Amino acid sequence: MSRKAFRRLTLDERKRSLLEATLRCVAQHGLKGATVRRIAEEAGVTAGLLRHYFGSKNDLVTSAYAYLIGQLTADAETRARRSVGDANDQLRDFLIANMTTPNLSEEKVSLWATFVGRVRYETDFADIHREGYRDYLALLE
Repeated sequence: MSRKAFRRLTLDERKRSLLEATLRCVAQHGLKGATVRRIAEEAGVTAGLLRHYFGSKNDLVTSAYAYLIGQLTADAETRARRSVGDANDQLRDFLIANMTTPNLSEEKVSLWATFVGRVRYETDFADIHREGYRDYLALLE
């Protein structure tokens, strides 16, 4: 019987892997179908470890939304900063990055649509959305 290779992840790596597993589950199964058990299975950890890092499913899901928003903005920023040319070229590349893959992939659009509906009714999501939009506008400027 062979044993699975074990590698201890740093705190940031572990949290990122749990957030990414959460986003994959939400994209595949929706918010209701993305159970703690299913997310833990996707991440290859126990449900107890998820609760250790995030406390509750709600904390995990809101953190995953914040991670997604940060990821979308960071991807566009990276692409704009790599742009060679004047401010117009950087702006064009920033906008293109927001309207093409990976930002406009089917999975990310599905995730965004899943979460954005909660923005109007749930304070945690509204706060994340507002902060992410503020960061986006700052980059745009």
